[in-house]
Amino acid sequence: MNQQRIYSILKESPEFRKQFVLTFMDLVNHNFRYEKVKEVLDDYGYEEDGYKGGRDKNMTWPRAYYDDFFRERADYIVPYMAEEFGLSGTPETVTLSVNDTDAGTVTLNTITPDLSKGSWSGEYYTDYPVTVTAKARVGYEFVRWEKTAVSGDAKKTEYGEKTLEIPVEKGGVRLNAVFKKIG
Repeated sequence: MNQQRIYSILKESPEFRKQFVLTFMDLVNHNFRYEKVKEVLDDYGYEEDGYKGGRDKNMTWPRAYYDDFFRERADYIVPYMAEEFGLSGTPETVTLSVNDTDAGTVTLNTITPDLSKGSWSGEYYTDYPVTVTAKARVGYEFVRWEKTAVSGDAKKTEYGEKTLEIPVEKGGVRLNAVFKKIG
């Protein structure tokens, strides 16, 4: 990629670098999360002896190959991305939750994580802040964000804005969107 002139020019832009890194991490944490990929592969055509398809529709690929590949993929590609963009921070856990799963949704950068089980977590580098947006469902309204740092001081900070840009702190950060029923 570094041989491509447009990429080399874009990579000089701080805004491009930030958006590329955040979107890359969104994809790793959401779209390419092992559980999600496994579900897609199973729908695609898993059989007793493996997965059917690829370029040769008669070929069977062992399930263990895909399981290992996708389970460990982030461990390989994330450090390469960090090196490519000269990140100096560390990957830390961002945990999102809502006080009532029926009340609203949360968008993190470019994704809307599934919070139906109460919370969601993903890894993001401390080099760039993440952007979160709370959206109330019909019959509810957004009240506030509650932020708790994971390491050190467990003090809770509250924010009233629906959209926030939050630094990813060493040790991670927890964000809870609080909604209330209208009327």
